[in-house]
Amino acid sequence: MTGIVADSCGSSWSPIVAAGPQSALSGVLAGFVFTGIVVVLSTKPDSHGSTIERHKQRSYALQLFTSAFITLALDSYFTSITAGELSCNRANVESALSGGVLGIGAIMLLAGLGWLLVTYSERTEDLRTILIYVLGGVWALIIAMLAISAMDIGQAMLKHRGQGFVDIVPWAIAALMTVAVIVRALASRRLSDGAIETAVRRAALAALAVGLLSALLTGIASATPTNWWSHPPSGVVDIVIVLSMAIPAIALIASVPPAVAAVSDRRGSSATGEPKRQREPQPGGGRPTGSGPTPGVSAD
Repeated sequence: MTGIVADSCGSSWSPIVAAGPQSALSGVLAGFVFTGIVVVLSTKPDSHGSTIERHKQRSYALQLFTSAFITLALDSYFTSITAGELSCNRANVESALSGGVLGIGAIMLLAGLGWLLVTYSERTEDLRTILIYVLGGVWALIIAMLAISAMDIGQAMLKHRGQGFVDIVPWAIAALMTVAVIVRALASRRLSDGAIETAVRRAALAALAVGLLSALLTGIASATPTNWWSHPPSGVVDIVIVLSMAIPAIALIASVPPAVAAVSDRRGSSATGEPKRQREPQPGGGRPTGSGPTPGVSAD
């Protein structure tokens, strides 16, 4: 029994027990994302719409799916490490640092799915409405789960030592994240094609950066001796709580513009995002005024 720390999870929640199912969920979602990547690479959209536009939309879906696949694969691996932990406090830290990655992978999956539907189907109003509600619900769920998880993990690790910070700060960060998501969503309803391309690239890179950074921090935490985590300083716990929410927030906010652009009704908009001006029909089907004399008719 050498190396086992008597640091069992005495509360009703055990990150060690929960890590196994979470690892399996991340792996299953990664499999679905890989299937989406195969669909994008092996099929071509219908002939409706501009060919160049369809190629761009396929590229958007592929970028988002690729970042989601790598992010979910990393989350599956590191939660499997947590499932084999012996120290509950260290498992709490690992769960806090890698927990938000699952939500980021999920939102990248939904954003890529939105562009996949745009590319391969004629959107209807009902489908667009469903996607809007799903995305909004997932964003709200991710923010709420991050706050609840951060507060619970902080309370479990501190064991009634200076819990004022972990009781208040997670919800303050959650409120700021909610405001940021709403503001970004309202500003992203009418983006130009160039702005969408930039937003998709930033979202994909942000998700990858968050996944890699969370993996690095989780690895550092898992390499720290278990005895040190048996009674961690309050300041270290506070830093872990802030990082567990601030790092996923980067990718979460970056995911808003490409996701909103995918579900926004862009029909009737030009490439610059401005409404197209329709030529007003002339009475009797004639040519527009000011276009010169009609052939065959005297101008005198």
